Amino acid sequence: MILSKNKKLFLLLSSVVLVGFTWIANVLETEHLLPWSSAMDGQWVRPVSTVALFQSGQRRATDIEYDEIKNLVSQAVAAAGGLDSIISDGDSVILKPNLVGSGGVRPFVNGVTTDHRVVRAVAELVRELNPTGWIGVLEGSAPGNRQGTRDMFELYDYNKTNLPEVDDIIALEDVDGEDKNYDSPRLVSASLPDSISLYPDSQKPNKSREIFLAKLYYNADAVISLPVLKNHESAALTVSIKNTSIGMTPPSIYRKDLYDIPNLRFEIDHSYPNMHKWIHDFFMCRPTDFVVVDALQGLQHGPGGGGSVSSNRMNMRLILAGRDLVAVDVIAAHLIGLDPGKINYLTYLHNDHAGCADHRLIRVNGNVRVSDVKKKFDHSDARTIAAMVSDFTPPVVEIKHAEVQGEHLFLSLDVSGDTDFLEIFIDGLRLDQVVIADFANIYLPYADISRDHSVEIFAYDTYRNVTSVSTTITAVTDDAPQFVQNFELSPNVPNPFNPSTTISYSLDKTAHVRLDIYNMQGQRVRTVVNEQKSAGTYAVQFHARDLPSGSYLYRLTAGDRCMVRKMALIR
Repeated sequence: MILSKNKKLFLLLSSVVLVGFTWIANVLETEHLLPWSSAMDGQWVRPVSTVALFQSGQRRATDIEYDEIKNLVSQAVAAAGGLDSIISDGDSVILKPNLVGSGGVRPFVNGVTTDHRVVRAVAELVRELNPTGWIGVLEGSAPGNRQGTRDMFELYDYNKTNLPEVDDIIALEDVDGEDKNYDSPRLVSASLPDSISLYPDSQKPNKSREIFLAKLYYNADAVISLPVLKNHESAALTVSIKNTSIGMTPPSIYRKDLYDIPNLRFEIDHSYPNMHKWIHDFFMCRPTDFVVVDALQGLQHGPGGGGSVSSNRMNMRLILAGRDLVAVDVIAAHLIGLDPGKINYLTYLHNDHAGCADHRLIRVNGNVRVSDVKKKFDHSDARTIAAMVSDFTPPVVEIKHAEVQGEHLFLSLDVSGDTDFLEIFIDGLRLDQVVIADFANIYLPYADISRDHSVEIFAYDTYRNVTSVSTTITAVTDDAPQFVQNFELSPNVPNPFNPSTTISYSLDKTAHVRLDIYNMQGQRVRTVVNEQKSAGTYAVQFHARDLPSGSYLYRLTAGDRCMVRKMALIR
């Protein structure tokens, strides 16, 4: 069949459009984050992960001396829970920095490679817990110009003089076996079950489920990742997890010599989303135990060559730390203006419970907040640009009413629709709970009612932008808060009850009414009323049905007013 010139042009344009749409879909398609637990159904929840974030008081990263680096690292490690639970005396501990070629920039705070002083500070903390054990620096660098990891050690002053607590400084290519020797005694093979494995077997050089790891790395009692804060053209983010999931992949098996880079592991498909799947699978085979992030400088247009341009160094002056590497990378993404929800390997690992990527459940401890120090790290790659955040505007919150009743705190708020969660401080102390739903009327356990209280509320949006408001509240002893006269919630009758009770309430004006039942963990277990009601007095039967014995709260909400009482079910 012979096509006319116009038809040929039409088909060509159609193909271009189709390819374009396919490319955009591949760039923007992200995985769905699954709920962490059923506890997320309630009004509040306790965070499950902690990330430490500390900033130097120096104005320039280049002015930070070792004593302050040691202090920042020590504070961050302690605020993240410490190393005591993962390191004991006699252990073998691997410290994995990030060293890549960067045009020969200075060894210190260059934003591209891990400052050896950060490694030294961590090694000293490890040695305190592990005086007789082995500590090794292990790195697999891909610097270019036919250089290897040992060249990078020399270039960036990684030696026993600068790292006196370290027993050995080892190049990965020296301990990972011979080229394509799958039976090397220096390697360990690991296989993930079908329910977890993501990276296609057909893309592996061995064409099988097995993933190979250096035995020295795999068998270590503890591995601590020591990355730099950078973005990346394929992974969008190259911090805690990618530092080990790509940087510890054995070159002997996965290397492909391209671009004059001998250790480049291009046997791994670096296209999107397969690179994210590899990062997930490698991490699941050998999870990293702790991370300390060298974010003293930070680098945009990462991960490597951008360091030769001084304007790409971001002067962050930060140290991050944590045991949950997924959570640390979520906070790192927020710090550099990326949406962690668009970084697939974080979602993959979250959904397999290898770490928490729901930022509402991540507590940040330190001397600064993310919103105080976050910056937009630019990049030229479309995949990274697609993950960038343009919204740096914090949500709006207003306190309409606040008081303490009995052993509970009541708050009536007006918050903007982009609010994701709330942190609450009473007298400068942060409550264990974060509020994740029903922001208009909040009811939280709080026992200290001996005096007036200062209350400060921090409202966060999806991108960790935050705003705060504060007020002073007075403790009162009445059983129920009286927000408006003649708006009443009566004690249930009978109380205790089994299996049903009557709840009465009065409205002084027409309003949309909700009557919800909560357990003492703040989870809503039943909605009894949810409709428009006119002014008047009402009574409703609550049937406990299959609920267990125990104490419950019943909360009446009418417009912007709320009352809460307590009842007991006794079987």
